[in-house]
Amino acid sequence: MEQGINKVTLDNIIDLQSYTIQHGADATSHHIVYRDGGEVRLTYRLSSAKLLEFTIKALTAQFSPEGVVTIGKIIPGSGTTV
Repeated sequence: MEQGINKVTLDNIIDLQSYTIQHGADATSHHIVYRDGGEVRLTYRLSSAKLLEFTIKALTAQFSPEGVVTIGKIIPGSGTTV
């Protein structure tokens, strides 16, 4: 059985450069840019909370069994990439 994404969290808010939210008629989009690179794009339908877009560039993502995704910056030398 496939576990969906129920919640998206940010590891450390001080790593953010900008956070933009756009509200449409039936969808909301989030665009998050990290200092030192990396970005997240997340769009979901308002009426059903269905995830329409979820992309992560140059960041880490940890997925819990409960459907919680925690996004954070890559620590240099860790070898972790997404």
